[in-house]
Amino acid sequence: MSQLSTTESRFTGLTNLLREKYLTDVMDTVHEHGTDTMRRLKPSQSRTNVRDNYIQFITAHADNARASNDLLADYRKPNKHKAAKINYRYDPDNPSSNDFRGIDGVARLSLAEVHSLGGSTEGQVKLAEMVTRQVFHGIDATGTFFMHSDSTAAKGNVNGTKVNVTTDFANGATYTAGSTACTFAVDNVSIGNFREGDMIDVYNSNTLIANDLMVRHVDYDQNAITVQKTADTTASNLDSIADNYTLYRSGEKGMGFLTSFGEFFKETVSSGDSWVGGVDRSTIDNLYLQPMKLRRGQSVELPDEEHLNQLGKAMGYAQPGTDSMPLTLFAGDSLIRAFRNIIGDSVFVHSPSSGGNDKHQIGNTSLRYVDPKLGVIELVGDNNARNDRMYLVNTADWEILRGGIQDLEIPTAGGAYGYFERMEGTNSHRGGSKIFRMECSTWWTPIVKRMDRCAAIFNLSDNY
Repeated sequence: MSQLSTTESRFTGLTNLLREKYLTDVMDTVHEHGTDTMRRLKPSQSRTNVRDNYIQFITAHADNARASNDLLADYRKPNKHKAAKINYRYDPDNPSSNDFRGIDGVARLSLAEVHSLGGSTEGQVKLAEMVTRQVFHGIDATGTFFMHSDSTAAKGNVNGTKVNVTTDFANGATYTAGSTACTFAVDNVSIGNFREGDMIDVYNSNTLIANDLMVRHVDYDQNAITVQKTADTTASNLDSIADNYTLYRSGEKGMGFLTSFGEFFKETVSSGDSWVGGVDRSTIDNLYLQPMKLRRGQSVELPDEEHLNQLGKAMGYAQPGTDSMPLTLFAGDSLIRAFRNIIGDSVFVHSPSSGGNDKHQIGNTSLRYVDPKLGVIELVGDNNARNDRMYLVNTADWEILRGGIQDLEIPTAGGAYGYFERMEGTNSHRGGSKIFRMECSTWWTPIVKRMDRCAAIFNLSDNY
């Protein structure tokens, strides 16, 4: 009984530490996802338990003012401004009509880990950090990925021909038929979206080619990854992986947010589109749901100051005046670096300004550009964002709407082992396992409240 009591007390201590030291912070900031993108968005958040959550927009003004040289002429018949509303549907029982997404996290600890690390305050802290890495950081990374992907949740594409396993893709040997591991380049994604240990699926359109492949190595210089089949992979080998096939996080094809940056700023919205509330953004009544888009279909160019001038000019026509909240331009970290290098270090100064050359400012992690109409525009690089486009947003226009549960729900809380429960053993006619697990969930969707203060610049390149 003394050993059982020790196990219980150590899990209780771990739970208390997570609740007091870690969960308090996570509860407050889990919606920010801990990345450069979400730190600056810092969206407010609200919670709903009802199915229909409407946001109303004025989509056209009334156009009721007219000039005349007849000072006693009758007033013109007033028009009514055009309004519309969209419905963020919260429907846990019907995924096909649910606009919210759930992100689940699971942590596991063995009895050996609990007793080797849990006997002191320092050990409890190490256990808490282990759980934080397993669960909370995983939820953060998942939410960040979804903010920059479209509704398909595609992680990228295979680029070119696969080779045998190598850390030098450019000089890799020809792929050997029947291999269970290989290396290939990826495109249409930031290489920063891949980490060793990621699990991915490979599709040819809607046909699954290989599931549950583990990423074993990432070549950040040559934009290549090495993958290996696992015990859950149904394909006998990786022979069928080919150029342009699409990569997804395992089991998440089609699970992307409808109001993520990637989906909201989609370059082309086709007929038959099904967005928030099931609306088709391509129809004439819903065109207001599409933000301003620059350089669609144009040849790829390196980013330069003229692109920001074009953006400022176009947005200046739509904006009645500047707002107190500065605009933020999000892009892949490599694209922001390219922009900085092309303009040159001589035009960047530390903030606050140290001289008269304050058109551009550089902070610890961002660049600031001053537009004569829009005011300060902060350029933010994020490794999860794509390096072929930039998104302009007003940080006050985005909000997180949570469905049903609180920020982070831990359904196992309050048991004999605190936040943890003991897993069942895998062998029949034996006792329980020596593995303990903790599960948690968060349900939410991003909301954008002003379409007219958003814009995108496409067909840029970081290849300088």
